[in-house]
Amino acid sequence: MLKLTTDPFTIFKNYPNQKSANYSINKYGFRESYTSDKSYIAMVLGGSAAFGFALDGDDKTFSSKISRYNHKYNVINSAVISYLSGQELAQMIHYLDDFNPKLYIVFDGWNDIYSPYALTKNWPVVNPPIGYINSFLMIESRLAEYFRITRKEKNLPEVTAVPIGELLDEKSFFEEILKKYTTNIRKMHDFANAHGAEFLLVFQPELGNKKTLSKEEKEALESWGKRFEYLSKKIPEKYRMLVDRAKKIFQGKNISYIDINDEAEFSENPQTLFYDVIHPNELGHEIIARIIDRALSIGIQNITVSRSITARSHDKTSAMQVPRCALTFVAGWHAWEHNGLDWSGNITAWWRWTDGHGEIRVLASEDSDVLMHGEVYSIQKPNIVDVLVNDENVATWDISWDSFKAFEPVALHLKAGENRIAFVSHNPAIHIPSDTRPLALAVSNLRAVGANGATACELQLQ
Repeated sequence: MLKLTTDPFTIFKNYPNQKSANYSINKYGFRESYTSDKSYIAMVLGGSAAFGFALDGDDKTFSSKISRYNHKYNVINSAVISYLSGQELAQMIHYLDDFNPKLYIVFDGWNDIYSPYALTKNWPVVNPPIGYINSFLMIESRLAEYFRITRKEKNLPEVTAVPIGELLDEKSFFEEILKKYTTNIRKMHDFANAHGAEFLLVFQPELGNKKTLSKEEKEALESWGKRFEYLSKKIPEKYRMLVDRAKKIFQGKNISYIDINDEAEFSENPQTLFYDVIHPNELGHEIIARIIDRALSIGIQNITVSRSITARSHDKTSAMQVPRCALTFVAGWHAWEHNGLDWSGNITAWWRWTDGHGEIRVLASEDSDVLMHGEVYSIQKPNIVDVLVNDENVATWDISWDSFKAFEPVALHLKAGENRIAFVSHNPAIHIPSDTRPLALAVSNLRAVGANGATACELQLQ
């Protein structure tokens, strides 16, 4: 049993200085993690999945594992069971900032969907708590009952928990959840950056969104479907929609994230990685730790809103393999242009225009992750340009400059075989006096590199 105590800012938190056969909570209310002589502190925030619910040892959490793997950070597990994004925000501001962390890792998303929908029976609904756990109403009701039975006076005022909010239909209800969640994450990101800390959001994995399920995982999903109306309420679909919508918003805010549900190493793993629909087992925590540590090793600024980072083994004796692929311009492009050749006959700089939708085919010999570098230019300003990989939006550029300008490196998760990269202009193509072609945008000097900075894809100049 885990002891909690009430708190004026987060409603409740871990009771300090408690120990059981499965976990240890220190004087600050944090679950013990591996620490060593390192320069920086990283704080992990989240709910029970980040806390390591059901794990029978502190060293089995992904926080403790990252702390052992990573050469830079001591990773502190400050997660509290049942926390939603609003409580994580309050915890960061009122408590965690005192430790002067240089990195916050926020591991969440699912609680912000499941908690409000768990109370929902009919539509329209007076919205239950959004952004903080519904246990607040239970705590409030118990305090009200305690007040009633301990007071002897007659004619006591009514003290009851009254939900606050307007009547919402199902669509409006979801939009309110999305708005609250993304606002809370943005505030955490801005607070961290203002205090000199980096910020990484990790969308926690959920069993209904795992692509390959073991026999035990299928049984766990069916069990939750029967016990909690988990499938009839379409919680996996609602969580997927929250994550997809949130990612598009965070791309525009330069909030770096990893979506574990999109990581093949986890999602396509046929082994049992969950205890139930949301709590990873030790193997699940091990894989999550490796994914996050790879992101930290390559640098948060280099992930920028990507979902995956180039794989790196923790075995220091193994050599890093550079992915092999070929990059070919296909539909939607005008002819090659360049500004001349160098002394050895190589093109020094090149570019290609498109009428608003240009595609590139990438043939990869294996599943791999690369970073795409280059420059972009729009004939009309301002303009919005989307970058899609296999029909999934991975970056959005807001272009206002008057010449070619380097874009933030875009992380590309390539599957073995054929992949498609599309550059899509929001503004239509136009004609200019000096050119009869319809022009919308141009890309220049595109290149794909691996984690070691070496060229990963050969550019086919046909």
